[in-house]
Amino acid sequence: MRYIPIVSATDAQALLKAPVIRQFYERWADRGAFWNFHGLWENRITAMSEADIWGHHVDEVIRKLETPTLMVHANLAASGPVIPRKMFEQIPAAKKELLWMGDKNQMQFYEDPITIDRVVPQLARFFRST
Repeated sequence: MRYIPIVSATDAQALLKAPVIRQFYERWADRGAFWNFHGLWENRITAMSEADIWGHHVDEVIRKLETPTLMVHANLAASGPVIPRKMFEQIPAAKKELLWMGDKNQMQFYEDPITIDRVVPQLARFFRST
């Protein structure tokens, strides 16, 4: 089985090439003692899996989504502001909400306490109501 790195500063075949994404995940890829508390995440994916990731067409599947849906997004996320809004409009679920977080970037949703503290109460409210 052939593997490729998920992030790498030197390997052109790495899955996630954007510098800001790479910088976030590099510390997880570091297996040294200092970062070992991150667990057993491995900085690799099968080459075959990459085809499935990039070959998946969310726009086809999202039109069938009838489960209550809360989409949390922002202007500076990796996909930008236009695509998520278009996709949200295609969701046929009777109960759906779009929580737009202004100019937050994707990494802030992962570990910025201020952003997380603004989102979590909205998640709790939504899940309690469904």
